[in-house]
Amino acid sequence: PERMEAYLQNYAAKTGYGGDTYWGGKSLTQFGDYLTMAADMDSTAQDGLKVSLSTALTDWFTYSSGEVEHYFARYDGYKALVGFNESYGSSEFTDHHFHYGYFTCSAALLGLQDAQFLAEYGPMARLVAKQYANWERSDTEFPFLRTFDLWHGHSYAGGTSAGNGNNQESSSESMQSWTGLFLLGEAMDDSAMAAAGAMG
Repeated sequence: PERMEAYLQNYAAKTGYGGDTYWGGKSLTQFGDYLTMAADMDSTAQDGLKVSLSTALTDWFTYSSGEVEHYFARYDGYKALVGFNESYGSSEFTDHHFHYGYFTCSAALLGLQDAQFLAEYGPMARLVAKQYANWERSDTEFPFLRTFDLWHGHSYAGGTSAGNGNNQESSSESMQSWTGLFLLGEAMDDSAMAAAGAMG
């Protein structure tokens, strides 16, 4: 326990997070993982971790005029939400369940510790999740299960595909995106979202 407490306190001193949707998303999930462990251990590190994660997600889930990173933009023609700065081709819909799965998972982990955060930013977390995993056929603002191929039973990472087909590339990050959706559904008391996460 003493060693784990030292790890938690060490990480709680970190406040920075990446500027793009991939590395920035990874930072958020690390904060969420450490926060979850700190809460389980009733560590004093949880307060700082909660503030750091809440600050980062609030930054990502809002936009101020002139901002150049840490925001999402709506593309109506594509029925899409794209985060900036983009990374690894994410502006062309590549790897969205990987990138945005980090946001979904971290919002869920924070929400399980801080209901007020979800009361304020839950609707935005839901939109980010719907970009890759819209589970509601009645919601025509996003394609149904954009990144998941129901016929083949797994996700695809390529946004617009390629001449030689599509790929999944990272099954572990795919699993995280669906786990994040499940956890967000649990945190928001949305059984349909949680069921979609379990299916994915």
